[in-house]
Amino acid sequence: MTSTDLTATYAMHAALRRDLAQLDQITTRTDRDARQLSATAGWALFEKALRAHHAVEDAVLWSAMRRALTGHPKELALLEAMEAEHAAIAPLIEAIDAALAEPDADQLRLGVLVDAQATGLAGTSSTRETRLCRWSHVG
Repeated sequence: MTSTDLTATYAMHAALRRDLAQLDQITTRTDRDARQLSATAGWALFEKALRAHHAVEDAVLWSAMRRALTGHPKELALLEAMEAEHAAIAPLIEAIDAALAEPDADQLRLGVLVDAQATGLAGTSSTRETRLCRWSHVG
């Protein structure tokens, strides 16, 4: 039986969810310009951490899980769905970056984008964690 330690993955997911929830709160505050997200709230650091984490998942985790799930077609189909969810995060990041780059950015739109990212990331990472935990012992 193959077993993979996913502790670092879970810790990173928790940190990303925490940081994005804080960024989401900033964009919903009415006493603050949501465009300050890029300057003072840590968006650049969050984005860099998320991109690095996803690069590792893309390069290492998905292929390891695919090998571990060989012969388990139902689980492989779920893995493919998870990869698609994972890929959907990048366009939201790009949309947030574009909104932050606009001098007269619509704060409501920016708030909606960050909220969508926070909601999506929270859902996909917790779903992935549940499935990956179960699958890390498949062999």
